[in-house]
Amino acid sequence: RLTREALNALGELYHPQAVIGFWTVDFLLPFRTTVIEVDGDWWHGLPGAARRDKAKTTFLTNKGFRVLRLGEAAIRQDAQAAIKAVL
Repeated sequence: RLTREALNALGELYHPQAVIGFWTVDFLLPFRTTVIEVDGDWWHGLPGAARRDKAKTTFLTNKGFRVLRLGEAAIRQDAQAAIKAVL
């Protein structure tokens, strides 16, 4: 929710939960050819998560997307600033 609100405040066009190939991404910014993945502490701390994240990032990068991974702490602290910093 915080990421969605920040993207709206920044005036970014995005598609939440977009499907690219066999992966679902958190946010697709089509005019930037960019994917934003919000890495929550619990989910991304599970065994195998780092391997899946790397595979997903590699796939998307090979398809021509820039992949931005934002941690939960950065989003909770200031989602808009975190997104602006990486865009």
